[in-house]
Amino acid sequence: MRYQIAQRIVAISHFVEKSILESGVPPEKVTVVYEGVEVPSLPTPEARRKARQRWGMTGDEKLLGCIGYLLPEKGQEIAILALSALRTKVSGARLLLAGDGPGRPALEALVQQLGLRDEVIFAGFVEDVSQVYVALDAFVFPSLAEGFGLPILEAMARGVPVITSRPNPQRIASSGAATQGVSAATSGAEAKKPMNPPAARIAPAPAVGDGPTGAACAAG
Repeated sequence: MRYQIAQRIVAISHFVEKSILESGVPPEKVTVVYEGVEVPSLPTPEARRKARQRWGMTGDEKLLGCIGYLLPEKGQEIAILALSALRTKVSGARLLLAGDGPGRPALEALVQQLGLRDEVIFAGFVEDVSQVYVALDAFVFPSLAEGFGLPILEAMARGVPVITSRPNPQRIASSGAATQGVSAATSGAEAKKPMNPPAARIAPAPAVGDGPTGAACAAG
């Protein structure tokens, strides 16, 4: 077993902790410490304008965005289908997919099929993802299974509204997520809500208590 040599295991959520315990690890060896994010200063209007220009955004167009590896379980297909349903109701809405992966050809084919070539931006790997968040009007997190959901916290820390495949993003942050019954229709309905960012507050992660050395970090 890969965890046997560790004296202490740090799990990033209770969701991950549960999977570790189910593998036979004694509970006394496992500690949950949530991942944390830096809370940066809010971007200036000029910084936001430049970030949006990078993706060809001008004026009052609404830019939704996902950040992550392109895989079926990450749910980017749901975001694309939701955009298709949304575009007849929100003029100028576009979707930015930042990331790459083996799921890209299928997603590109879906975009072509739905006639969304001008509305979906495949950005590929983006080294400075902070510039993606700065450009967005809303962050979309359609993932079907996550051990934690760190991008939700990253978006919230920057004051960006979040549309997630779970009703409560804090649930993902605290316990991991396994989404059921997500559809493009429900995602589209969420996207039609006002995009004025609420104040986002990120609670600090609990401190790691004193314990034996030789710890392993488990992210699921």
